[in-house]
Amino acid sequence: MPGFRVKGIHHTGVNVSDFERSLAFYRDALGFTVLWDLQFGGQRLSTITGLEKPHTRAALLDAGNQHIELFCYDAPPSVNHVARPCDVAITHMAIIVPDLQKTYAELSAQGTQFNCPPQLVKGTPEEPNYATYGKAPEGIVLEMMQVPGFGSQIHHNALNVTDFERSLSFYRDALGLVVRWDRDQSGEMLSRITGLEDPHARQALLSVGDQHIELFQYHSPTPVNHVARPCDVAITHIGLLVDDIQAAYAELSAKGMQFNCPPQLVRGGPQDGLQATYGHDPDGIILELMQEPS
Repeated sequence: MPGFRVKGIHHTGVNVSDFERSLAFYRDALGFTVLWDLQFGGQRLSTITGLEKPHTRAALLDAGNQHIELFCYDAPPSVNHVARPCDVAITHMAIIVPDLQKTYAELSAQGTQFNCPPQLVKGTPEEPNYATYGKAPEGIVLEMMQVPGFGSQIHHNALNVTDFERSLSFYRDALGLVVRWDRDQSGEMLSRITGLEDPHARQALLSVGDQHIELFQYHSPTPVNHVARPCDVAITHIGLLVDDIQAAYAELSAKGMQFNCPPQLVRGGPQDGLQATYGHDPDGIILELMQEPS
């Protein structure tokens, strides 16, 4: 086990090209609460993200058990890196809703595109577990789920990787997440939900508390590397809360994890006192390590 503790997933970073349109979608259509909305840039943002002369508008939305951090970068120029479910990237974010049939009907009426109506994944008619994939305004994939006993919250962030054992070892052993299950997935239901033809993947669910990372390696269709820069239109990164960021940085660096910089101390604004840095998992996917002020 690592000498530090991952306390939870703080946020999922989503970069968009039309901030007002996406803010309205997550705030009004999905009902998430805006905690702050501001513009920032400068040397510290450049140091953390590894971008030259970055400037962005950003908002933090409360999604129940974690947050969505919405960005729209003015600089550097963004490239659309929205990935298919089988591509190497953070491919989708899964959101639990209390009544998926109602959410599906309401969002469809507002123009949200879905691959299929909600599919019964498991459960009973009295306690069904439904799921479907839809698309946010930028084409970013959102899995909508109905899980018995759960209200509105984020269930998981999904990562597709090139070497399953290497990535499983990283998230399980280096970061200390708990493997809930590990299995092969294929068949008609997976095809309907994802919109992929003849999909086959290995999949594992890893947990920290009630938050999850879903790890995939697709054998078909053939994956394409869609790992995005922090400024590209995509789900760009996952923010992990740790109890001791200096210990985490030192230990993970010694194990070969690449970081843009040592942990940086944020001064001023709604994140005053936060320490943060961006690093990369074995496939180059961005993980932000964060330690909140005591």
